[in-house]
Amino acid sequence: MLHSALADRRAKEAFARRFGTRARDAWYRPLFNAQAVVATAALAAWAWRQPDRTLYATRGPLRALLRVGQLAGLALGASALREAGVARFAGVPGAWDWVRGAPVRPPMEAQGPTDRDDGVLRTGGAFARVRHPLNTAFAVVLWCSPRMTVNLAAVSAVSTIYLLVGSVREEQRLLQRHGDAYEAYRGGRPFLVPLLSNYQENG
Repeated sequence: MLHSALADRRAKEAFARRFGTRARDAWYRPLFNAQAVVATAALAAWAWRQPDRTLYATRGPLRALLRVGQLAGLALGASALREAGVARFAGVPGAWDWVRGAPVRPPMEAQGPTDRDDGVLRTGGAFARVRHPLNTAFAVVLWCSPRMTVNLAAVSAVSTIYLLVGSVREEQRLLQRHGDAYEAYRGGRPFLVPLLSNYQENG
């Protein structure tokens, strides 16, 4: 709930009213990412201490296959971060602009795709396969765990629902930011299940 509330446009506007538009563009994304890391770590630490039991534990070829699935999820996420730009995803360019007194570059909206300096969306890599690759990657890593416990299954189920809802809200923000360019992009890419065939990449 905290993550969704802070990602909302109204929270960003409230930050701008309090601290100014330039400070929002420079610091909102780094602070948002920091709270996401801290909150997720706290939740994980709490869940780790709860009573649990194993639902299943795979062996042999099936275990290996699930590990391959997790690696594929990590590769998809890494491709998305590389295409969006790790520094920009973290909010570093805007913060650096603020520190050195330069005009602050607009932060990226949601998790991408981002826009290049010429205004064209960066839709290569993972974004050529699926519109929300980071959310897909996270779900794949969770569900491909070779050992599934009650707590992990609960976390995976709730996280998947959250990722679905969050992806819908994210698309609304991306449409507001990029307009027709994003509408054209999403017309040829699946929502969360990646394309396996080759696709003409833009960017």
